Amino acid sequence: MTTYVPLFGPDEVARRLGRSLSDTEQLKCGALIQDATAQIVRYCRRDFQLHMNETKIYYGHDSEIQIERPAIWTGNPRNAISSLIAIGGGMGLPDVPITWFTFDGIDRIKYAQGRGIINLPEVWFETDMYPGTFEVTHSWGYPEVPDEVVAVGANAVIAVMTTPTQAAGLIGESIGPYAYRLERSGGGLTVALTQSDLNCLKDFRNDIETVSLRLR
Repeated sequence: MTTYVPLFGPDEVARRLGRSLSDTEQLKCGALIQDATAQIVRYCRRDFQLHMNETKIYYGHDSEIQIERPAIWTGNPRNAISSLIAIGGGMGLPDVPITWFTFDGIDRIKYAQGRGIINLPEVWFETDMYPGTFEVTHSWGYPEVPDEVVAVGANAVIAVMTTPTQAAGLIGESIGPYAYRLERSGGGLTVALTQSDLNCLKDFRNDIETVSLRLR
């Protein structure tokens, strides 16, 4: 089971409720925050943490690699990319460190296979056996979790904590002889993101294709 760093804390829930959490709510809050975090992270395909000099494996195409944004750096944007290595992928093909690349300072690395040919094995040019994947060691992520993400998660937790029944997200109110109920998606005592929540998160969804994550 994957455990993610919580995207927000009980204080964000209490602040939106406008009051302190009760003892019972405090007991529930930690688990519900973890549930909300897991759903947001899985949907957005990013953990909203700050990663410094970590390695991911990306696909390259037409001498270009698109990496996860936003990259984090100080000073020269090129410093966001620590190293670039073309993966040999077995069959006797060596890994090839590539130093002749340019970075646009946002999310694209460009390299030219013909440049620096004296340092490349001939097989690079004579065969298509290279898998076209690259180890990119770079810095990326968020110094702070965006407010919009915190709002979605905290409000989803509140919807469960304040439900008048045991069905998650069922919100009801009676005014004199009238009553209404609003149903969030999902069932049971668990956090459920609505379509409106997903619409708020869609700008944060990572659609860059990666292969794996390795730490160095």
